[in-house]
Amino acid sequence: MLPSAASALLVIAPQAHLESLESFVQFKSTRLPTELVSLESALGTGAGVDDAERLKSYLYGRWRADGVRYVLLVGDADILPVRYMALDRVTPAAFDYAFYPSDLYYADLARPDGSFESWNSAQEDFHAGYFGEVRGEKNKSDPINFDAIDYSPEVAVGRWPVTTPEQTAAIAAKTMRYERAIENRASTDAARSTAATDAAPEVGLVMVGGWVDARPAFEALKTALEPRWQVERRYFAGAEYGVPEPTTKEVEALFTGSTDLILHAGHGNDDCWEQCLSLGSLKRLEGQTTFPIVMSAGCSTARFATLPPYEPYEDSAGAHRIAAPLPTSAATRGASRADSRWWLGSSTGSPHFPIPGLVIAGDTPSTRTSNMSTFAHSYPLQAGTPPASTSRG
Repeated sequence: MLPSAASALLVIAPQAHLESLESFVQFKSTRLPTELVSLESALGTGAGVDDAERLKSYLYGRWRADGVRYVLLVGDADILPVRYMALDRVTPAAFDYAFYPSDLYYADLARPDGSFESWNSAQEDFHAGYFGEVRGEKNKSDPINFDAIDYSPEVAVGRWPVTTPEQTAAIAAKTMRYERAIENRASTDAARSTAATDAAPEVGLVMVGGWVDARPAFEALKTALEPRWQVERRYFAGAEYGVPEPTTKEVEALFTGSTDLILHAGHGNDDCWEQCLSLGSLKRLEGQTTFPIVMSAGCSTARFATLPPYEPYEDSAGAHRIAAPLPTSAATRGASRADSRWWLGSSTGSPHFPIPGLVIAGDTPSTRTSNMSTFAHSYPLQAGTPPASTSRG
């Protein structure tokens, strides 16, 4: 059992993948309390109507009992359970329903009173089988948040979208290499810190046109970040703000420069950030030791599972790159097509998202790495300890 610790990390993987994770778990254990658990044992312990709920129930129990704060799920949709939320999307041929994968389900463990958050409060008729229901596109009179979900995560959750133990070993190796590079850089910077070298971290704000205009929000963020951060902006109609347009050249330069954090808003797809980055960017970005933290508010910029009932699914950004021994071990946060909420998406070595990056938490590169470089997606954590209630909803 893990000691009660706010920074405890729980790694869950199918039994067949555990051996491939041993060195990674040893590595992480030198940085924070870490435990490796088989998916099979977690499902056998948790209660629920299906495997996804059983896994969530197990996580809820560990959060309450042991203070787990970080969870790494090792497995693509074909080997580790995925929870689909439901939307009343107007599509008559599909009976006006669509379903979208969301690992936020595994992060939002508890209601405000501390009881289990099932994402399934509406139990009448067929609604009992639909989780995370969002209504309003077809049904205008119902609450948008039909299942009355809390949507406030208790733990940070990441997923490595792997299928084979070999892919798991490759991503583990790349992640450790990445973390060591960040730690070495931080150590070097600290040793020679002067007024000249101790520069503020740099953030890039990228907003493309044809979508909700996030430029005013980005401008407010710029004001909040300065002067602690250096802010680089790349906006559509950039002349209105006196900044460059978000061209492919400009945005790629943010990835290859000194940028620590990139925030993107705008249209996206499985294989691109609309108008600025695509699969063609990958080759030009290879060879870097480290990449910025990346957060994207754009459709499909972090998809890892099929979207029923519309389509079959294939890793369009090149699943073969998962196992490649490239120095692009990374984590990203992006969005699925469940546009009514941010969805916490994933990429490691760019199998599901075109740009390798890192989602980590904290104020400094070294702090962020030690906390979150494991993860393929993350969400802001609440401060404090789990509430005293032990009831299950």
